[in-house]
Amino acid sequence: MANALKFIYAIISFLSMFLVTKEVDGAFAGWIKCKVDGDCPNIFTYSYYKCINELCEIFLREKPEKPFM
Repeated sequence: MANALKFIYAIISFLSMFLVTKEVDGAFAGWIKCKVDGDCPNIFTYSYYKCINELCEIFLREKPEKPFM
């Protein structure tokens, strides 16, 4: 009886991983719709977003060679 309950618990835990993963699928800004570049978020230092095909896409800036100080 205890083995059957452990097996059922394991199956439920295993299947719940797929349900959670399905809800989190996708990139952060890849699904943000936009009309102009200003509609996209601007929250990172070394990356920026541009509006391409009415979706925000991320691009990386080059890091500075030496520190600011």
